[in-house]
Amino acid sequence: MTVKFHVTLPDGREGYIEVTEKPLVIGRGEKCDLTLDDEKSSSKHCSVFIDHKRTYIKDHDSKNGTYVNDTKIQEPTRVFLRDKVLIGATKLFLIAEEMTPKEKHWHFQVKETDGSFTLPNMTNSEMENMDVESAAQTKEKAEKKVEAQLKKEMMKDLEDLTQKSIVKKIRVLSKINPKKKS
Repeated sequence: MTVKFHVTLPDGREGYIEVTEKPLVIGRGEKCDLTLDDEKSSSKHCSVFIDHKRTYIKDHDSKNGTYVNDTKIQEPTRVFLRDKVLIGATKLFLIAEEMTPKEKHWHFQVKETDGSFTLPNMTNSEMENMDVESAAQTKEKAEKKVEAQLKKEMMKDLEDLTQKSIVKKIRVLSKINPKKKS
């Protein structure tokens, strides 16, 4: 999976960067994957990466910090569509143009205050093709998984009991009918 960020440098130049599961290190240093010409960024400022199909940004104890929607981050922070990321004076925006409908779904942001959420711009056919599970489908799958695990454990217990019972019967029979030595 790859996501794309729109980058605006402090001098107004713009471009795009692609992020994959491999962390993309951003900063002023020459060894960074994205080297910034930005005096407010540190040599190894932060990294952006994908984990379980979600995009995250992690600050590397930079001098001026890394911000997501004007909030300084202290730990790896999930980045959603329409979030504004500030690295020094460089701005990044996660863009959805090349995302599949499922990738867009993974980058929705649910607002904690009122429980609403913002959908990225999608066509009707993209919405129909998302194949998003309903809560009932998700619950049913979870219940089936638990039921399968219980059955597996019960069969193992039954197998253990059967083996113990057989061993016990053999011991009893061997005491009743001991073999005669000649």
